[in-house]
Amino acid sequence: MSSTSAMDVEKAKTPPVPAHAGTALWVKVLVALGITGALAGGVIGGIFGSGILNASPPAAPPPLPPPGPISPAAAPGAAMSINGHWLTNWGNALTITPTTFYDISSFGASETTIDTFGQNYFITQNSPTASFYPSKWNKVQFHTVGTGFGYCSSVYDANTRMDALTSDTTATYDPTNAESGCGASGFGHTIASPYNMPIAGTYLDNWGSYITINNNYWYSGNNYNNISVYSQGMALIQTSPTAWDPLTWSKMHYHTVGTGFGFCTTAYGQANASDALKAPIVYNASDAASGCGASGFGHNVATPYNLPIAGTYTDNYNTAITVSNTQWISGGTVHNIEMYTNEYFVYQVPMTATWNPGKWSKIHYHTVGTGFGYCTTAYGQDTATAALMAAIVYNASDAASGCGSSGFGHSVATPTTGR
Repeated sequence: MSSTSAMDVEKAKTPPVPAHAGTALWVKVLVALGITGALAGGVIGGIFGSGILNASPPAAPPPLPPPGPISPAAAPGAAMSINGHWLTNWGNALTITPTTFYDISSFGASETTIDTFGQNYFITQNSPTASFYPSKWNKVQFHTVGTGFGYCSSVYDANTRMDALTSDTTATYDPTNAESGCGASGFGHTIASPYNMPIAGTYLDNWGSYITINNNYWYSGNNYNNISVYSQGMALIQTSPTAWDPLTWSKMHYHTVGTGFGFCTTAYGQANASDALKAPIVYNASDAASGCGASGFGHNVATPYNLPIAGTYTDNYNTAITVSNTQWISGGTVHNIEMYTNEYFVYQVPMTATWNPGKWSKIHYHTVGTGFGYCTTAYGQDTATAALMAAIVYNASDAASGCGSSGFGHSVATPTTGR
């Protein structure tokens, strides 16, 4: 609401005092004080000359603008600036989408629907069963802090969406006061910093599966799973179209084992991410033999795995090649590797390339002497997953024409330095 008081309104209604209206009174006061003649004239002249009595009193300040949202509500389909994965100064892992705010900590996990958002706020409603302020509406405001953001609930007990949206918090939410700038509550801001998947990397598990994990995908052999939410010990994933229970949702739990991690699926076949998140926690990280819930299965254990052809080579076309876990550098052009196994890898063509800029390719390879034979078995794909899922057309035993429908033979790369 506006901070203009009734007293301010009444002052604004009072007619201005005419110029010189108080002169006779001033004269009487000066005479009473024994100030007469030239001295009195000088004092009175000084008063009038200064403009103290000549000018009308200043006009009342203009009223504050009507209460309103901090910024206009975003258009349908827009992305909120803080979408992504974050870790707070309280150790909570956050995943924020245009529709949902996930908050995961050692105490549990919560999922809150985002009703409306703008440039620096979003509106949510508490659950009817919430311990505090059930069914009430909140305004959560945020501001940039370094590469992340600070935030807090500046309104947490509004009766309606509109009450929360239009609450004027300009005098209570202070982005410059990290200690107590969260409105009437006087709480400090929570600070969120960018957070990457803690088990990102490529691994070989105890069942012989090759696994590559990043912030977006959990690759397992020829399948991929979309990662929606993750924290220090849990991820929600949507299974691959070609996997068991295709396009359903699962919950994965994991924990550190040596330089790798142990893991298992603790919920699967769920209709959506919300159902997977709410599934009971049945994971026992300390029971390697049967700690995977009602199934009684033991943990899978994944160990870091390096690309076996990492090294520096020259191929039979005199092309210099350098390979690492993250890059395929051919003829000086750098291609970023998305995932790999012991037989193939998927990479992205740079945007500056002449052919298929920004597209995705898959290379198959096999051992030839101390080097390797290889060829591109998928190219021009729009996504990494499309390149991964492309039909396998590689014949490692046919050096002359084993590169698929093209009929090309394998290129052969020979080490130029020790591997």
